[in-house]
Amino acid sequence: MKKLVILLSILFFVLVSFVSKSYSERSANDIKYLITLNKTLFVEGEEITINFKFTNEGPEADSLININDIKILKCLIIKDSHGDNSGYTGHVELKEKNIVLNPGEEFVISSPLKFYRAPAAVGMFFYFPKDTYNIKGYYNNGKTILESNEINFKVIAPFGAENEVFKEVLEINKINPIDSAEYMINRYDYLLKNYPTSVYTDEIFLNSIMQRRITLIKYDSTLIQDCLWFIEKNPNSKHIDFAINEAAEILFYKYGGKDAAIDFLLNLKNSYPNSEISNEVQKAISKFEYK
Repeated sequence: MKKLVILLSILFFVLVSFVSKSYSERSANDIKYLITLNKTLFVEGEEITINFKFTNEGPEADSLININDIKILKCLIIKDSHGDNSGYTGHVELKEKNIVLNPGEEFVISSPLKFYRAPAAVGMFFYFPKDTYNIKGYYNNGKTILESNEINFKVIAPFGAENEVFKEVLEINKINPIDSAEYMINRYDYLLKNYPTSVYTDEIFLNSIMQRRITLIKYDSTLIQDCLWFIEKNPNSKHIDFAINEAAEILFYKYGGKDAAIDFLLNLKNSYPNSEISNEVQKAISKFEYK
């Protein structure tokens, strides 16, 4: 009896190994890993977003085990024109750990792409210095090994008005926020009002609001107006949801509570019908209805 149990155990192990191996090989062949950028030419300090897409091109359902932001980011290789690894830092909003893909189904996520190697880092501001870069992605969970396509992008020095904004942002990032928070906020506000269409506007707006929230300096009705200004001037910004929620949060906690916040959001939604802004406002309304 004991010999039979041992024999069955061995057979089970062999079977599992065979199935795992076949599954791994099928995954490697059937799942296509594609990386893309929205464009290929950037100025120094401009935010770069990379998109990751996994597509099941096989005849059967398949899965990506333990796929998460850390796994993807660690396996992304970025090299400059000299072949030196330029490092990588970023964040992907991803909650799922195991992704099941049916035949023809795809899974897409995006992340900011930032330089992480001295001396380009100034304060907490990381940027790719001017050069040409090559990117390739890898995915390995112990069973499935995937390689992405290779893509290239180029970074050039900012020019004209963008150069002035870039130099100012670098100077602001050298300031100690603990001792000079109001000064930093005022300089951010100056850049936003005078260069509303700059490629750096998104980053400046986010930094300004975060400083105001942390220090409570200018964290009042003026911030609501600033958020509305940002939404009007930058309707396609990826920080639109942040601006919408930040304005509603101030109303909720300081100027009238839940009713005031929802009235504000409903009016905002009516101002941008059938738009992505309207969709983001609806998400905010759903959130505040449960507060």
